Amino acid sequence: MRHRALNLIWGVMCDKKRGFTIAEVAKESGCDKSTVGKYLKKLCAAGFVKLAGARKNGNSSCDRYRITRVDAPDLELLATAEEGAQEKIWRSMRIFKTFTVGDIAMVCGLHEDTVGRYVNKLKQVDYVRVHVSNKGGGKAGAYHTYRLVRDTGPRSPVVLGDGRAFDCNLNQFFGGKDGRNHNDDND
Repeated sequence: MRHRALNLIWGVMCDKKRGFTIAEVAKESGCDKSTVGKYLKKLCAAGFVKLAGARKNGNSSCDRYRITRVDAPDLELLATAEEGAQEKIWRSMRIFKTFTVGDIAMVCGLHEDTVGRYVNKLKQVDYVRVHVSNKGGGKAGAYHTYRLVRDTGPRSPVVLGDGRAFDCNLNQFFGGKDGRNHNDDND
């Protein structure tokens, strides 16, 4: 299980104030039920999650669970995974503070397109802003210098397809259409 998927699953679980099922978390996170179930089993064993109510039909994916600890689980203890591209990009942005996509791609050993996609997603949820724009007069060589404006900690934000980002350091959702913090008491 990759850290990014686990962070996303944890974020969806935290967003569900009234509890959740494996099926609900799988649907909202985009992860398969098997991955959610395996992670949930580890979270239960570590005391982060508890069974809130079992369904009588015997289908464990319909069992309802609740978060019991609000501190984020230590993923190193729960799962082993190689550091992913987003974690490398995030760590490098935190070190540089002001950077170009090329700078980050070079130090991370990643393609500029990969870095650019993640930086643009973070820009949409206000983690980074354009600091200096060199448009290059419409010629090749145009670039932006970005500045990290929301450094919340060592774990990289997970940007979702709906325009929100889950901040693994704060256990909160940010962004979306209204741009608000989405860790309110809604489902």
